[in-house]
Amino acid sequence: MIRQKTLLLKSLLSGLLLVLFFSSAASALSINQVRFGIHPDKIRMVLDLSDITDFRVFALEKPYRLVIDLSTFSWRAGKVKRPLQAGITDIRQGPLQPGISRVVFDMSRPIQVSSAFLLPRHGEKPDRIVVDFKTVDKETFKANKGKILGTLSVSDIYSNNQYSSNQN
Repeated sequence: MIRQKTLLLKSLLSGLLLVLFFSSAASALSINQVRFGIHPDKIRMVLDLSDITDFRVFALEKPYRLVIDLSTFSWRAGKVKRPLQAGITDIRQGPLQPGISRVVFDMSRPIQVSSAFLLPRHGEKPDRIVVDFKTVDKETFKANKGKILGTLSVSDIYSNNQYSSNQN
């Protein structure tokens, strides 16, 4: 009798642990799609997310890069179509520090991020991060070099961590 109760208790605990594991995995952040809109005065990049998250966006040089830091995520966007006008030569992503991951867009030229904002889920549209940027000359890039948009607090955003290459 005691053995049956012990076995039943172990089974219930195992089932509860599996439910907790899969429910936390299902609620983990993912980037599901990245797409671009080409406009006369800007390029709009939209990241479709599985959930709302804090983020920050900024540009770096040597080489030129557009960087997005956000909560640790799963990359589900696959191979991203990069319009020639966007000037993106590569996309890579990986961990920055515990709990924070980074997406890096290698750029062929200097850019300025003019706006970055979160759009919450609305109807059929998922949660999204929207980033507007444009090509600028080197002087304008340097004048805006320290500009960071978003709400995420990261202690060392200029870290030289390695990122896994996502695309060629």
